[in-house]
Amino acid sequence: MIKPIYENMAKENPEVAFGKVDIDDNAEAAAKYEISGVPTFILFSKDDVHGRFTGADQSQLEKLVGDLKDSP
Repeated sequence: MIKPIYENMAKENPEVAFGKVDIDDNAEAAAKYEISGVPTFILFSKDDVHGRFTGADQSQLEKLVGDLKDSP
């Protein structure tokens, strides 16, 4: 399960804003960001998509969050 890992990463990285969207309650967001599978992680830097992936891959999530923190 990725949920506890995600929640722990949010606590350990207060400089990064973490959020969740329930696509059952917000189909508009799912369509806008072309989400076809869950979980889908989309990382933004300001208004630009920094990275995205689908699946419960802890190493991919850690890498993208680290990359995001290191970007200007």
